[in-house]
Amino acid sequence: QMEEVTFTSSLTKLDEAITLHISILSKTLPATPQGSYEEAKVLLAQTLAHTRHLVTKFSLVAEQTEDLAVVGPVVEQLEQASAGIVQATQNILLEAVAGPTLTHTVTSIAKTTLESLGALTRALLKKEGNIPVLCSVVWSGLDKLKELSIDNRTAVLKDIQNFSAQVKDAHSELTELQEDANTEDEEDEFDMRLSAEEKIVLPKCIELVKLTYMVLAQVFTKAAREIPVVNTEAQRDWLEEMKSLVAVIGSTVDDFSETIYPPQNKPALVTTFDKLKGLLTEGLNTLQKQPFSEALTKLIPMVESKIKAVQLD
Repeated sequence: QMEEVTFTSSLTKLDEAITLHISILSKTLPATPQGSYEEAKVLLAQTLAHTRHLVTKFSLVAEQTEDLAVVGPVVEQLEQASAGIVQATQNILLEAVAGPTLTHTVTSIAKTTLESLGALTRALLKKEGNIPVLCSVVWSGLDKLKELSIDNRTAVLKDIQNFSAQVKDAHSELTELQEDANTEDEEDEFDMRLSAEEKIVLPKCIELVKLTYMVLAQVFTKAAREIPVVNTEAQRDWLEEMKSLVAVIGSTVDDFSETIYPPQNKPALVTTFDKLKGLLTEGLNTLQKQPFSEALTKLIPMVESKIKAVQLD
């Protein structure tokens, strides 16, 4: 005997379907893409626009009536749209030859959006919560996914720029430390704690951090921007390799900064100084794995010579 379909069971089924679709997002992508990258972009945009329309309709009718003749068709369409988001998302990731960074970025937004749709469904089911606000959260997620540039280059560039900003902040803080150390105020805490030797070492450390920012913000960023939006597996792998290296460089700058502040840990400072120089050189060497513009190719040896010239002694 078939169980009678009710308003409650219908919305419960939708909530369960959304939960299932969320779990599918984190699973292995299908083996074969369907169509081209541009076609995948269009399909995703259409799916998201259709879902946005359904969410609006769903929130209105389900709040006003429990009549299945009215609510039922919308719920069924929304369940299909939820599955469509997963399919369209996975398809464009395949067409974009997505690496880990892009895959994480896109699936995280899609997952959060579907979770907010589930929250809206449960609120309508229990007749509680601020429906307009919950609805706007779903819209926001759909819009964010629609406006996102889904390509490896953009995803990796965002991470490189974030690490560059962190290094820039570290440079600014060390510059302030140097200014404090050079004051004549006898009550200045930093002036009292920095020895004469530490004051000599500080400018060289600042110079290396400044060079690090230049490498990240100029050389690596320019190199990543020269990679095509629709890239090959080799280009994708290079971007991921660069992103991983930049993350290590950012972490090393943090460690390096800690050794610079008084009282300086000279052995750790020397070790981290050399490690940072080595990482920057390694990063510049990875640029040889891809063909880049003549301007960038000429810039690399100039930067290498500056890194080599920075010495503590």
